[in-house]
Amino acid sequence: MNQIKENYKKYGYVICRNLIDDHLIEDCLKEIKNCIKNQPLVYTQSTHKWQNLEVDKFNLIKESILNPSNLGTIKPLSKTIKNIIYSQKIFDTLEVIFGNNNITKICSWQDMLFDRSTGTIPHIDSWYLDTFPRGNLLGAWFALENIRKENGSFYIFPKTHTLDWQETFEMSHNEFVNYIKKYTEENFSQKKELYLNKGDVVFWNSLLIHGSTKQTIEGLSRKSLTSHYFTFPNELITSSRKYPIKVVRKKLKKINQRSFYRFYSKFFSTSSKRHLFGRIAQTISNIGLKVGPMWDMRSKSEKKL
Repeated sequence: MNQIKENYKKYGYVICRNLIDDHLIEDCLKEIKNCIKNQPLVYTQSTHKWQNLEVDKFNLIKESILNPSNLGTIKPLSKTIKNIIYSQKIFDTLEVIFGNNNITKICSWQDMLFDRSTGTIPHIDSWYLDTFPRGNLLGAWFALENIRKENGSFYIFPKTHTLDWQETFEMSHNEFVNYIKKYTEENFSQKKELYLNKGDVVFWNSLLIHGSTKQTIEGLSRKSLTSHYFTFPNELITSSRKYPIKVVRKKLKKINQRSFYRFYSKFFSTSSKRHLFGRIAQTISNIGLKVGPMWDMRSKSEKKL
């Protein structure tokens, strides 16, 4: 277990093999199929829109879903996702990685579901959400099936969590994206694609450059989950605001007996009842008005599909 912590600290990421029990994954996959059949109202992560779940010609969910573990329109699926991202093995691994004897709570903040790769742009999570001081938030990507290059892989730039990204936090989103893009193009040889097996989990630091590639074979799925974790006490920060410790404390809700907590940043993004607003937001979006963040996390090639 010490090797896990050492690799994470040195490279900014670590892969833990066979961390999720197969029966938990199968339960989740079953509910994904049910959602595809029922096409419920969801909030997309890549385009930041409320819409009824859409599938492509291969019957794969087109857009990733934001915070599916706590969405009232997909309760059976939400339950199976919680069983994965809040499992005992995840808690034990996070304790090792965080390695702080003063930890009182391990907390989650924002999760996502992918049925296929959406070709995510290279970025660091810290521009969008992080602890303050930055760098004490980590992401986790859960492989719900075997994932290779053909599926659209998750990639990282090792050790970039040690670089100084301070100037990017004052940039607009477009400036930030172009800055990271320039770095990745100039340092392309550092790029490392990660190929995971069903049940594997990769953990990465909030300051590490990462993203995902498109499918190289059309029609292949890339069923996976993402979640972000931090420990309390910590202040939090996003691209638009800062949460002092006393505010973070008020917005934490205990998930289970393992001392897992969830941070409820605001009603419209994290409340299990936010779908009640979602139908109104969907109507507004359909007439051409934007509700939510303006940025799109998909690569340019994916936006054209």
